[in-house]
This record gives sequence, structure tokens and C-alpha cells, in this order.
Amino acid sequence: MAQVPAINLSKVSPSGRDIAFAVGILTILSILFLPIPVFMIDIGLAFSIAFSVLILMVALWIQRPLDFSSFPTVLPIATMVRLALNIATTRVILSHGNEGHDAAGGVIAGFASLVMSGDFVIGIIVFMILIVVNFIVITKGATRIAEVGARFTLDAIPGKQMSIDADLSAGLIDEKQAQLRRRELEEESSFFGSMDGASKFVRGDAIAGLLITAINVFGGIIIGYFRHGMELSEAADVFVKLSVGDGLVSQIPALIVSLAAGLIVSRGGTAGSTDQAVINQLSGYPRALLVAAGLMVLLALVPGLPFFPFMVLGGIMAFGSWVIPRRIAEENRVKREQEAQEVQATRDQEKDSVKSMLKTAEIELLLGKQVSTRLLGAHQELAFRVGKMRKKFAAQYGFVVPEIKVSDDITIPDKSYQIRIHGTTVASNIVRVGEVLVVTGGGRKPSVPGDDIREPAFGMPAVSILETFAEDLRREGFHPIDNVSVVLTHLSEVIRNNLPQLLSYKDVKVLIERLDPEYRKLADEICSSHMSYSGLQAVLKLLLAERVSIR
Repeated sequence: MAQVPAINLSKVSPSGRDIAFAVGILTILSILFLPIPVFMIDIGLAFSIAFSVLILMVALWIQRPLDFSSFPTVLPIATMVRLALNIATTRVILSHGNEGHDAAGGVIAGFASLVMSGDFVIGIIVFMILIVVNFIVITKGATRIAEVGARFTLDAIPGKQMSIDADLSAGLIDEKQAQLRRRELEEESSFFGSMDGASKFVRGDAIAGLLITAINVFGGIIIGYFRHGMELSEAADVFVKLSVGDGLVSQIPALIVSLAAGLIVSRGGTAGSTDQAVINQLSGYPRALLVAAGLMVLLALVPGLPFFPFMVLGGIMAFGSWVIPRRIAEENRVKREQEAQEVQATRDQEKDSVKSMLKTAEIELLLGKQVSTRLLGAHQELAFRVGKMRKKFAAQYGFVVPEIKVSDDITIPDKSYQIRIHGTTVASNIVRVGEVLVVTGGGRKPSVPGDDIREPAFGMPAVSILETFAEDLRREGFHPIDNVSVVLTHLSEVIRNNLPQLLSYKDVKVLIERLDPEYRKLADEICSSHMSYSGLQAVLKLLLAERVSIR
């Protein structure tokens, strides 16, 4: 008998975590139809509160909205948990409410006693306030922000894609990094699109909570009065307390999740966790702290107002307005010293000998005075990105382009730069120092003021805007391009258009010497019997003119 091969179930069966997740979803659905004991309701309500607090903490500490990209999926799950528990508690309240205030479990009874203080009127008022805050304030605002964010994100996709392509062409990023950025762009558009729809769950949850509480109140009074023979006042006291307690237990997690949704969609382009962004920006203006401190002191001196709380707050704000400017000044001083040391070291290293001065560089990037101060101040970044550009050309076209000499030149305008090939100026442009470039592609334009210009590398429509508005542009979904990136993208495109002129006879010899032995022997035979190295050079130049790789 032939032996039956064994089947490795570990390769075909889902992991335990997947099974547990599926079982959890099925458990939530089963609560909708099956009665569950009171102690399970207490566990479920406690889990709902803990789950909502966990969501809020994650929303506070993520560095960017995409770090919690599963939030649109988590939101309907959390909503379904609360609604399933609402149905379970409704079933218990209506069927066993006549047994007393503890009929629906300890969690509901505890919240009813804590919030209502024994008076169901107080509970109703608090419950209605929570509904108003959640439904009208937080949920409505988060829904609107999600709608606008989704629209702006979709509108900004073409500009961001062109920016990625420009960085790839300039050699600032490689193909793998470009793929990662494109994937991140897809995730961003999908996330904000999903948030636009997921925010409707929060709004529907608030409406459902209000309706379920109303049903519990009126349904419980009717059942208690007609079926269990309770006095009308007694039925109202018992069922209103249970129903409002149930509503409070449901609305508090709903309010927390709504707050988390609002925090995530309102982040925009702000980098860092919420606490870092808020504290850094609020404390970044010492004058504002000083004015607020003065107002607190004035309020403390007003007759009839408590002196201690206003004076303490005023003192804290005044101390902050005194400390923060000194800390910022010290950080700026250290930063300026480091930049000055780097610039001096760069200039010392770039002192050319007489021999190097007489030699004409094959590729030169000459900068005007202001442009030189701006770009050469970040010399390490510039040298790194130029090196990446050369590696990109080597990988893409098959030969290493000559070294790119970057220097300042007092003979050209202060805000200009020139690109020279073999000593001949082939391109030039003006750098708007202190501004960023936003490629619009003829589509939507930023709301901040700027000048309409043409992007120098590809001639695409663009807007030049002060770099102080960079964060505002990112929040609107645009990708501001700094001066260094604009110049290097232009340089990359000029080199690409002049590759045939850069392929020398020496480069052809080096390419042949680097071939594998069998291919090098074949190339030597062809060049010795059929064509010269100069002829091969001419063929390779024609290929490069058509942007065909000779690798």
C-alpha cells in the first residue's frame, strides 16, 4: 500500500492569534442574540472602558496618523462591542429590573450611584450633557475634519507623486526608497478616505445610545407597572436609574473613542506625539505666556474671585516666559557654533592647489554669494546627496559620471547658480532663498500667498512660498521642496541630458576593463577587427542620447 504523505497543518491552518480574533468577533455577534449572565456583562463593560482608554492613549502617543492606520478598522469593532453590550443590558434591565438596582450588574449600579448620587434627575442631566458633548461637539467636528482631510489628501496625490519622481530622478532617493514613499502615499490616501467613513460610526453610536436609553426608560416603566405590579413612582425610580446608569457606562467609552478620533484626524502634518506638538508649540511663544500670566494676576486681584489659583497659574506662566527664551537662545548659540565650525572645516578642505585650479572640472555647480551661504552652510548634506546622485546614475546608466565640483563664484548674481559641462554654461536659474517650491502641476494651489513660477528641471507650474509656511503647506496636503532639492533636481536633469558629452574615451576603456573575462575578450576582438574604441564610444553616446542604459 502506498504511503499517504503527512500533511503539515501548521502551514495551512491560521495562527492562534487569528483564531482568537475571529472567536472574539463571533462572541460579540452572539451577544446580540443570546442572553448572558450578569457577571459577564460586568466583564464586558469593564473591557469596553479599558479598550477605549487604550485607544485614546495610542492616539496621544503616535508620531503621525499613519502609525495607527488600523484605527478605521478598530472603530467599528469598538462601536459593535458597545452596541452589543447595550442590547445585553437592555435585555437584563427589562427582564429583571423589578428585582432592584443591582439587577443589571455591579458596574451599572456603581456608575448610577456614583454619578447620580441617588437622584435619577441628576443622572438624566449628566447623561444628556454627555450626549450633547459627544454628538454635537466632538463627533461633528471630527467628521468634518475627516471629510476635508480626505479631500485634500486625494487632491495632493499628483503633486506628491511628481515630487517622489523628481527626487528619484535627482538621485536623492533610490528605487527602494521611492517604492516605500509611494506605498506610504497610498496608505495615507486610503487611511484618510477610510476615516471619512469610519467617523460615521462614532456619530451613529451616539444616536443609538440615546435611543436605547430612552427605550429602556419608557419600556422598563411600562413593564414594571403593568406586568410586575409596581407603583409608577417605584418603577420610574428603579428603571430610570438602571437605564441612565447603562447609558453612562456606554457613553463614557463612546466619548473617549470620539476624542481619540478627533485627535487623530486633527493632527494634519504635525510631526511627533500629541503632547510634544502641543507643548512645544504653546511654549514656543514666550510673549503669549507673559500676556496670559499678566491676565491671571489681574484676575487674582479682582474682588470676589479666588486669589490662590489664579496667582499660582500666573506665576507658573511668568516663570515659563522667563526660562523659555533663554533656553531657546542657548540652543541657537550652540547650533550656530556647530554650523560655523562645519563651514570653516569645509572651506579648509576645499582650498584648491594651483594644479587643481588650472584643471577644468567636467561638471561644475557654481553658486552665487547668497545661494552659496545657504547651500554650502549645509555642506555635509549637499555632499551626501551629490554622492547619492552619482551612484544613482551609475546604477541606472552603467557608468560613473565625473565628480561634481561645487563652489561659489562672485562673478554670477548673488541669488543665481550655473551648471557647467566642460567649462561651458549649459543651465542657470535663480534661487529664491528662504522660500520653498510647491509643484502644482496646473491643479489645486495652496491657500497661502506665493509667486507663480516654473520648476527649473522640468518646467512644471509651481508656486514659490516663504518657508515659514512649510508646516501649513504640509497640513494642506502639499509637499514643499527646499532650495537644495530644487538645485539638485535641476542638476540631475541637466546631467541626464548631457550624458553623451560626459562619456569619454577613458570611460569606455574602463567599462571594457571591468567586464567579465569572457566578455572583455569578445569586446577586444570586436574593437580590434571591426571597429575602434572611438567607434564604440560613438555607439554608446548614441544610446545615452536616447537614455538607454549601457550597463
